[in-house]
Amino acid sequence: MLRRLRLAKAQFPLSLATRDCAVSQHRPIASAVILWKNCVIFATFDSKNSVFKAISNRCYSSKSKDTNLFSDDKFDQRIPTSESIKSLKSTNISSKLIKNKEAKLLEDQKRKVSKQTKALKLIKAKFFEAQKLRESKQDTARNLKEAKFLEAQKLTKSKLLEAQKLRISKQTKALNIIQAKLLEDQKLRVSKKIKDLKLKKAKFIKALKIKTYKIAKAQKLKDAKFLRDQKLKLLKQAKAQKLKEAKQSKAQKLKEAKQAKAQKLKEAKFLRAQKLKDRLTKNIIKQRKKDELEKLKLQKKLTASKELVLPFFPNSAFRLYTQDEFAKAKKDSLNSTHLLSSQKILTNISTNWKLISEAERMGYEQKYKLLKEQFTIGLYKWWDNVDKNLVKLENCRRRSINKIRKNKSKYKLPMLVDPRVPKRPAGSYAMFVKDLKKSNLSELPNQNNDFIKYADCFKLYKELLNKND
Repeated sequence: MLRRLRLAKAQFPLSLATRDCAVSQHRPIASAVILWKNCVIFATFDSKNSVFKAISNRCYSSKSKDTNLFSDDKFDQRIPTSESIKSLKSTNISSKLIKNKEAKLLEDQKRKVSKQTKALKLIKAKFFEAQKLRESKQDTARNLKEAKFLEAQKLTKSKLLEAQKLRISKQTKALNIIQAKLLEDQKLRVSKKIKDLKLKKAKFIKALKIKTYKIAKAQKLKDAKFLRDQKLKLLKQAKAQKLKEAKQSKAQKLKEAKQAKAQKLKEAKFLRAQKLKDRLTKNIIKQRKKDELEKLKLQKKLTASKELVLPFFPNSAFRLYTQDEFAKAKKDSLNSTHLLSSQKILTNISTNWKLISEAERMGYEQKYKLLKEQFTIGLYKWWDNVDKNLVKLENCRRRSINKIRKNKSKYKLPMLVDPRVPKRPAGSYAMFVKDLKKSNLSELPNQNNDFIKYADCFKLYKELLNKND
């Protein structure tokens, strides 16, 4: 078989073609070297079924870095030169000059093929005999291969399923991407529509502004004309008003002069009568001042000038503890007079009070109980020895002070009352409500219930008060 090699229609100043022959096992020997000048076409035999190798074509050029050399096939530069060289194995080149040589070579090749066919028939007969022996061995091998094939088939199926899953996942991803793109396109369209609407609105607003501006200008001109006309009218009215006011002022001055004369006469009469009244009122005022002084003296006698001093209520257990601890802390600290340090001490005492044991706390509570008992004994003695009239005067003084404090929104002073006196009982209705709370709801009394037993309690309270007096 011939392989026609065709070069590009380009002429170079110098070309070289070589073909190697694989005679020895180690090194190829060059069988032919062709050197030609300004040649375009040459031919070679096929290198598959021949001893000769493919022709290696080299093109030379006197120019350095020549870009017009052959570049269609693979290149293999073997000879290093200062000039640019490209080597290629030509594949599709036909030559008209060497057709006769190729025909002779084809005839020789056909003869060789006929000899080879005869030899092949003999080889086939021997091959079939050997093949029968091999078939028995191959059957056993086939069974093994089939088992392996089934296993491989299962693996391929599993791989195909995995590949199918991957394809489905890729398809879903692609669909999601497409949907995202569609949404983006929709958003862009909507944004474009919104922009168009905004532009339309802006244009409409500009047109409205221009219209309103023109209307405002026309209105201003009308207003200016109206104001001019109105100013002229006002000036005319002002002139007429001034004339009227001048006439009225003249008439009023005459009236005022007459009234002034009459007023002077009235005032002279009034002064005479007032002098007589003043003499009488002076005597009345003196008498009233005397009466007021007498009333003040009586009030001073009724209200006590000095406050009655009651025995003081004792301090609680916590206050007793704070007094003791504060005294100790003041002795220990250097800055005992500093305000901030005293506040810190009090905060520490309040925290320590919560952490005290029950035994220490009981000690302070017992002190408080003893002081309270002493206070009650002293209070009873004070009420036995005190004058009741002084107590009444003190209560009057406190009432008068409470009236003043009420206006100033201050707390009221309590009235002095003997603690041994029985307390006033609740009303009949209040006592009835207490009994209802104690009783069950199912046993509530009827409307015709008697309230006599509740009313008798107030009579007993009055009797006890009379006995104490």
